[in-house]
Amino acid sequence: MGRYISSGLPAEKRASLSLSCFSPFPFLPSLFCCSLGAQNTHSSCQIVVKRYSLPQNCRGLPLLKLVIQNIETFGMRNLAVIFAVLLLTGCATMNRSECETADWQAIGYEDGAAGKVLSYLGNHRKACAEYAITPDMSAYRQGRLSGLEEYCIPAKGFSQGRSGSAMSTVCPEQLSAGFERAWLQGREVHQAESQQRNTERALNRQRQSLKELDKQIAAAEKSLVSDGIGSQRRKELLAEVKKLTAERMGAEGKIPTLEIQLAEDKEYAALVRARYDF
Repeated sequence: MGRYISSGLPAEKRASLSLSCFSPFPFLPSLFCCSLGAQNTHSSCQIVVKRYSLPQNCRGLPLLKLVIQNIETFGMRNLAVIFAVLLLTGCATMNRSECETADWQAIGYEDGAAGKVLSYLGNHRKACAEYAITPDMSAYRQGRLSGLEEYCIPAKGFSQGRSGSAMSTVCPEQLSAGFERAWLQGREVHQAESQQRNTERALNRQRQSLKELDKQIAAAEKSLVSDGIGSQRRKELLAEVKKLTAERMGAEGKIPTLEIQLAEDKEYAALVRARYDF
């Protein structure tokens, strides 16, 4: 719902920033580091903007358009602050035309199919109250229940569980059992895959640690054979090489265990995935 308008940005600045009026948070990470053709540096991210759209009934639209059109001037840090302020102003879920021509059963169906809670109707009520229009609660409820039949399917529950999302509680009793069972199965896959990723990260850290220790040892050994090194400095370097070598042996000793653990984690994750057909 809602009409959308596009900003007239030049091609090199078209950003792929989408804003959801009442669920804005998924887009916020892009304010700090956009990955759409972007180049990541240590603490910043250069944005390659592709497309920008915003519901035209957002009260903060004029300011937001100005910010986007001057994104380089504002800078990413200030842009994030401005967006946070704009979130407080919010957007209406419906404009005058939509309120006047609303098919409340269809709106309820859309919200149900999106997994919206019944109280979400309050957002529509607030938006339309500005135009002295009251939603048809009965039609909305009926439509939402039909939409929930599309939402509350096992495949959706499994997908939520596997992604690590909390289980949705909007499903009516006659649909909740299958949804919840599938969510638990998805969570089992999520946990197995998370364990595999954790072990992979631990193994990569150990391998990276070995590389860093090798560099430090090589640098110390190079200093040992350099001209003009004093006896005291030589003793310090020998002690450093001994210490680094011991650390390297400890790090290297952990790798075989992690490799075995990773193989077991991969096997278990594959078994869990194969156990469920979604």
